Amino acid sequence: DLRTPLNGIFGFTQLLTLDYGHLLSGPGKQYLDGLTTASQRMNELIEDLLKLSQASRDAIRWEPVNLSAIATGVAERLQASSPDRAVTVTIDDGLTAEGDVRLLQIVLENLIQNAWKYTSKQAAAEIRISAVPGRDQPTFAVSDNGAGFDMRHAPRLFRPFERLHDPGEFPGTGVGLATVDRIIARHGGHIAAESAPEQGATFTFTLGPQDLPRMTAKSILLVEDNPDDEELTRLAFRQNNISNEIQVARDGAEALDLLFGPDGTGGIDGE
Repeated sequence: DLRTPLNGIFGFTQLLTLDYGHLLSGPGKQYLDGLTTASQRMNELIEDLLKLSQASRDAIRWEPVNLSAIATGVAERLQASSPDRAVTVTIDDGLTAEGDVRLLQIVLENLIQNAWKYTSKQAAAEIRISAVPGRDQPTFAVSDNGAGFDMRHAPRLFRPFERLHDPGEFPGTGVGLATVDRIIARHGGHIAAESAPEQGATFTFTLGPQDLPRMTAKSILLVEDNPDDEELTRLAFRQNNISNEIQVARDGAEALDLLFGPDGTGGIDGE
């Protein structure tokens, strides 16, 4: 529904440029260019919103996933799109996990594309996709030596439309990491970031086992998409000596996954 009027705006703008562009003055052509750019920007937002919605709604189809192969494909496409860039991409062999291959493809695309984007000002850019040993859950990392960010702003990273850099410097919609966060949460995992300005960034994420946690009679289901508010809620529980296990869902779709399982055939354990 959103695309239909947008396509009309874009189409008529293109026709106006082709048929009457020669009659316009310099400022008039700039106005048309502005319309075209705004239409393209809106289309990008719609596409990213659709991905965010699909990441929350689509049923998870569990199967073995070769993350090394996915990452290699993403890196090859990025290198082909920017052959003039000198980027060293290192991908560990044998990175595998259980999950939905379509959704995990979106995770790696977003994380690697971000690393590619934020290393664009580095003469010798470096990106690495690796496993993190010694963890209870399968854990992976995507790191780079790019622009980085101030960790004081880290809680904003995974909120839709939040951006830590000037869009003029590093373009984007601010939806990609929110999508990644939702997909990983639906896989029973968690994502975190470590960074410093001009020191690169490392995004570490876990992927849980196929049997996602079910609610128990002593569990509390907290539906909250704001990490700051989640932490305040946990603090309030601790201050009031509430020691129940807390299961966190970012939205209604994740809450239903926790209650009934991603395929809808599970049930609540306990009363």
